[in-house]
Amino acid sequence: MNKLTAEQFKEYATDPLATDEKVRKWCSVPEDRYFTVAKWPEERAGEVRVTADLHPVRRKPKGNRRGNRP
Repeated sequence: MNKLTAEQFKEYATDPLATDEKVRKWCSVPEDRYFTVAKWPEERAGEVRVTADLHPVRRKPKGNRRGNRP
């Protein structure tokens, strides 16, 4: 695991998509790997974790507020 410097993290936090190539260079992340950068909790901000797998975000469908099921 690598950690961005304060300046690097500030740049990343401003526009994560625009800094993809820079983060890969700064932390030696290969093109065939995915990475995440922690923003919270504060003491872990800037930690870069690299993985070979992409884990999709799954959202739970919203239920009826009244508790009735369709």
